[in-house]
Formats: sequence, structure tokens, C-alpha cells
Amino acid sequence: MKLLNQEIDIREFPRSGKTFELVATAEECAEICERLQIRAVDKATARLKIESLGERAGVLVSGDVEGNVTQACVLTLEDVRSDIAEEFAVRFVNEAYAAHNTSDDFDPDEEDIELFTGDIIDISEVVVQYLSLAMDPYPRAENAEESGEIRFSSGSGTDIEGDDVPHPFAALKKLQDKT
Repeated sequence: MKLLNQEIDIREFPRSGKTFELVATAEECAEICERLQIRAVDKATARLKIESLGERAGVLVSGDVEGNVTQACVLTLEDVRSDIAEEFAVRFVNEAYAAHNTSDDFDPDEEDIELFTGDIIDISEVVVQYLSLAMDPYPRAENAEESGEIRFSSGSGTDIEGDDVPHPFAALKKLQDKT
């Protein structure tokens, strides 16, 4: 099945669950790339199991997402390719019943909780979100090194001993002292 635009009607799922695989086409990879604002998405797949837990407990979507992405290095802007493999579990609870559930009904260590209204869940959105969460937020090329020194300032506009950089407000500080 295609990966994007996969909405499920929760009324159609058996209580025992249903498993399936979603594979992004080349066009869908380009859409995901644009959405996540990265250089490239070469592959995105998800293997999912969807289980109805009952009207009040919601729907459990679990599985794994895999992908090959290219991001820009945060230091050099070189391409950084990475393979992604992430397992996830998210429980969708209808907003109408969420107020009736107690904290004992959910285990935050087991699954994430999402609220929804109606009978339709966009599982494509879930897959793209977990693909995004699995990406390195600060990708670095292998040869990237921080080249600059960290300089500290007193914040008063005066130079700290050994600080060669003139501070932008130092001239104003001198003018203030003359008045």
C-alpha cells in the first residue's frame, strides 16, 4: 500500500487487529522530503498493526518505521545520509471518551496518547511524525569540526582580559561615562 493519504475508519477494524505494510512511492518520498524540509528521502516504509481496544479505550497503532534520509550538516551544510529504524506505539482515544478515562487507563511508558474526533485516523501522519522524530536533530558530516572558539563577555561593554574582539556597546559606554 502507498504510505501517504492512508486514513482508516476505526469501525472497520476487527478487535483482533490487522497488520499491513506501507511503502512510499518516489512521489511520496519527495512530498515527505518537502514537508520535513530535508535534502532527500530515498526510502520510507512502515509495518503496522492496528488493534481496536474498544470504544472507550481507543485504537492502538503499533509497528516500526524505516527510512533513508539525507539532511544538511549543521556545521558544513554537506549532505549527511542516515538510515532510520524506529519502533513506536500510539493509542488513539476519542475525545468524547478521554474525559472519562483515568490516568490508570493509560501507561505513558507503553505508548503515546493522541486524541481524535470522529471515526477516521490518518495513519500516514503517524508514520511521518515518527520518521521525523527518529531523525538526528543536529546531523554532522564525518569530517565536520567546530572551527571557532567560544568567546565570553562580561556583558558590560568592557573587554575581558584576553578578549581581542571589540564589543559593540563599548563606544557607547565611553560616551555615557563623559556625561
